[in-house]
Amino acid sequence: MPRTAVATKSKARREIPLDEQLNREPEETKEIFYFYFQWEETGGEQGWNPLEAGQKHHYTSSDFLRTRLTIYQFTSRAKKMVKLLKAYKAQGKWKPCGLRKKR
Repeated sequence: MPRTAVATKSKARREIPLDEQLNREPEETKEIFYFYFQWEETGGEQGWNPLEAGQKHHYTSSDFLRTRLTIYQFTSRAKKMVKLLKAYKAQGKWKPCGLRKKR
C-alpha cells in the first residue's frame, strides 16, 4: 500500500509533543487555551467551561480576542484548544509551559 503525503503528515503531526503544539499557536489561540485551562485549574470558579467551547458569550467577554478574531475563527480555535486541553489531562501534563505572557 503506497503512503500518501496526507497520511505521513497527519502521523507526524500526532507525534509532536503537546508543549510544542501549544507553542506553535498564535497568541490569540494561546489566550483561548488559557481561559479553558483556568476553568480546570480553579475548579470552575474562573475561566471558561470547556463543555461550552466556542460559545458567543466567551467570545464577547474578551476584548483582546474580539479585536483579533471573528466569531467563526474563535469557535474553531476554541474547539481545537479544548481537544489539546483534554490531551494534556490524559497525559498527566497539567502545567503547560509558556502559557501566558504579560501584556
